[in-house]
Amino acid sequence: MARLIWCICRDGLGWNVIPRSLDEFFLLCDSDNSPTSIRLHLSLLAAVCWNLWLTRNNMVFRDKLLYFPLSLTFQIVANLLQWKKLFRPEEEARLELMTDRIKMVSTSLRSPRMGVG
Repeated sequence: MARLIWCICRDGLGWNVIPRSLDEFFLLCDSDNSPTSIRLHLSLLAAVCWNLWLTRNNMVFRDKLLYFPLSLTFQIVANLLQWKKLFRPEEEARLELMTDRIKMVSTSLRSPRMGVG
């Protein structure tokens, strides 16, 4: 499930690989070292880790299985959009672009021609 989420992030954000560690994640984000880019990528990292953690805890402690793993990407996007208030107005457009790209990749995986969903 985690690999699927990181693959969606990779495809949506135009990365060449999926990060396998924090070092690799920050290397992928290092192309644009602006404070805005750093905040956006840290928010993405927080949203992905938080939602994977919640999903894992639900599976282990509550016996709740996630039957549709792509729904996790929409939870991540929802978190990012909720946190939009924490960004400056000029950063909000970049956050919306990032979430739109992630949604676009997730939605394309749900299409009947892809055989998923």
